[in-house]
Amino acid sequence: MSLDPHDLLKYINSLENETKDLKLNVYRLGWFMRGSFSYEDLMFHISHDDKEILNKIIEQNLDTAAKTNLPFI
Repeated sequence: MSLDPHDLLKYINSLENETKDLKLNVYRLGWFMRGSFSYEDLMFHISHDDKEILNKIIEQNLDTAAKTNLPFI
């Protein structure tokens, strides 16, 4: 299968955007975990499934803080 240069460039750009989104998610997770995991852990050692679980826990805590008007530190 051969891609023309325009399609190849679109594909490369989509991969770059996907990479940026993944990094943003990992950095955000690291910020919320307040150093519980290292960058290396988050990028290379923790599975995608575990990252999804951690993100759900963060979302639940944010929702609880919003509903109770307690600060989320």
